[in-house]
Amino acid sequence: MARLGWMDGLRGIAALQVVLLHVLSVFLPAIGTLTPDAAHYSWEAYFIHTPLSILFDGYSSVYLFFILSGAALTYPFSARPVAVPSSMLRRLIRLGLPMAASILLAATLIGVFGPSFVPAEKLTKSGDWLIYAALQSVSLTEILHEIFLENILTGFADLGFMPSGIMNRMGIVPHGTTYNGPLWTLHIEFVGSLVIALFVALRSLTSRHVHLAVALIFALAFAASPLVLFVVGHLAADSLHNVDASRPRIGFGLVMLIGGFLLCSINNAEPARLVLSVLPRPPLGPLLGTTNMRRMLGAILIF
Repeated sequence: MARLGWMDGLRGIAALQVVLLHVLSVFLPAIGTLTPDAAHYSWEAYFIHTPLSILFDGYSSVYLFFILSGAALTYPFSARPVAVPSSMLRRLIRLGLPMAASILLAATLIGVFGPSFVPAEKLTKSGDWLIYAALQSVSLTEILHEIFLENILTGFADLGFMPSGIMNRMGIVPHGTTYNGPLWTLHIEFVGSLVIALFVALRSLTSRHVHLAVALIFALAFAASPLVLFVVGHLAADSLHNVDASRPRIGFGLVMLIGGFLLCSINNAEPARLVLSVLPRPPLGPLLGTTNMRRMLGAILIF
């Protein structure tokens, strides 16, 4: 299957938004965290609660990454549709090795320089951004715990999809602290990868109608969860190589794009609150709040 250049470009833009969010949240926290009280300069107010915040909206970008993963993973999984265990093993290695390396690097830096982010937080007035859920001492037990549990299998406390009953029987207690905060998305990425692998296998073993029906039922059950984004990408994958570039389609696409930008950047909870009021609670994992639901809907429109 040929690569889709626009998907690579969209990934690059989304990655830049995430980088800008992290940098601004530390050095210009009023902009990065949309907190006026943390402003250093008067001009920062121009970026707060305006469409300009889309430039550093890393949260919506994460949701966009999940949709892109759902589409991109459908292609390689389709080459060996029923080889779910081997596909997931390769996925585990691909996600796990760089994750483990980043944790070891972060722990090493803390061990050598100490938790320098604590005094930095006081200087920059970045609130809890630098120290929220951050580990301030180095422990081999914590390093191994985070590598093998929180970042892949269980997720961090209250953010994972592993059933609590199973964790209780196994004596597993997910931690809420980390050496590298942005890695919280990896558990969702891994679970979403498993969902896509199972749907690809289902499509190869049954009819397209059965596959579509099960996918829609799953999407409804997890409509208030980030897992629905992987299904959106998966269902769109087959049509992405045959895009109709007619003027009506382009016009409709521009309307959706603008609508997505507005949903991601304007601080109005009513659309998301209305949607959440009619959706079922996900059978597994956390329930999205109104802000995250608004951003998730915006990411779908942008995609």
